[in-house]
Amino acid sequence: MKLDTVCWRAPSARLTLLLAGLILSALASAAPTETLLVAFKRDVKVISSRDSKDRADQIRRAFLHHFGATPADAQSSTELLKARLYGLATVAHHAPDEGLAKEAAALASILHGRQAADHREISYVHRMLLAQRDFDGASYWSKRFPEVQLTTVPKVERMSAPQRHNAYAVSADGSRLLELPLDMHPYSGVLILGHPACGFSREAAAWMRTIAPERRPSTVRWLTPVDGNLQLPLIAEWNAAHRDQALLIARHERDWPFVQVWDTPQFFIFSNGTLQLHLDGWNERTQQALTRWLDLQGQARPMNRSANRGNNEDDA
Repeated sequence: MKLDTVCWRAPSARLTLLLAGLILSALASAAPTETLLVAFKRDVKVISSRDSKDRADQIRRAFLHHFGATPADAQSSTELLKARLYGLATVAHHAPDEGLAKEAAALASILHGRQAADHREISYVHRMLLAQRDFDGASYWSKRFPEVQLTTVPKVERMSAPQRHNAYAVSADGSRLLELPLDMHPYSGVLILGHPACGFSREAAAWMRTIAPERRPSTVRWLTPVDGNLQLPLIAEWNAAHRDQALLIARHERDWPFVQVWDTPQFFIFSNGTLQLHLDGWNERTQQALTRWLDLQGQARPMNRSANRGNNEDDA
């Protein structure tokens, strides 16, 4: 502040305290918002760089540490609303959650009422709803903000039988999803977590296509991660080109408790519903382990106990 050197007089003690309080209040309402967002982003970057199975929980704890558990409201500053919305979207990207999506939608609505919501923030909420598999909510959100180029929400064909679905099949044109129940309890075979946008997933699929037909796994399931960016045209294109490696889409993370981190590719080998071997990433070690498993599968169908123990020992 520039002071008038002619008319200025020393303030009283009470006025000095009042001015100091106003300055501190202004600093507390402006600088901390930017600081905590930068700190949260830094923590997420560090956590994501680690090979940790509880990455999603660590990111959620980092969010709570910086932003707190109490939701923001209409009295909060625009900067805080934007920062918290970004934080919610980051947490949901690693672990979709209905509560996070609801809070994010509320924050975006407040920002929209202030004419302060940009297209990116509206898209955050839309992706969170899709990741939560709230297709009705995502459709409503798209209609509410027609000016934003949001991902087209697919039509979902519901199951006619009263079964609990845990995956979706993608129609040939990528416009529809079909609910499917994949029962893993009696399953014997390999479940591959992959995605056509992942170069390592494409390499793994190409490698498996080079396996002689008589040595290929008798049962294989390909699954894409829980994500708000469905990329249905890309998945439909993959499925059309590789019908024997058709990708299904996972519904909720809670449906697949043996998947700790939804990175791709990953390989989960089951025998009678029991996970026998988990291989993470696509490298020489994974190829060698898969080759050994294929050899054992050819020797004994289903895999016997000693073969399973051998796989686990190799994986240790």
